[in-house]
Amino acid sequence: MHTGRNEPCHCGSGKKFKHCCLQKDSSLSMKARLMTGIVVTIMLISLVMVVNSIRSF
Repeated sequence: MHTGRNEPCHCGSGKKFKHCCLQKDSSLSMKARLMTGIVVTIMLISLVMVVNSIRSF
């Protein structure tokens, strides 16, 4: 579920989300996107290696 910037924070502090956990949640989201990019890159490199090994037959 998406929390709007001006809605109460989901942590229960009573503060607005933008003044409480927005930065922390954004940081976690950035780390998840970075890890996804790394995994996709590794998978693509592996696929290229497999294709190259098949071509050598």
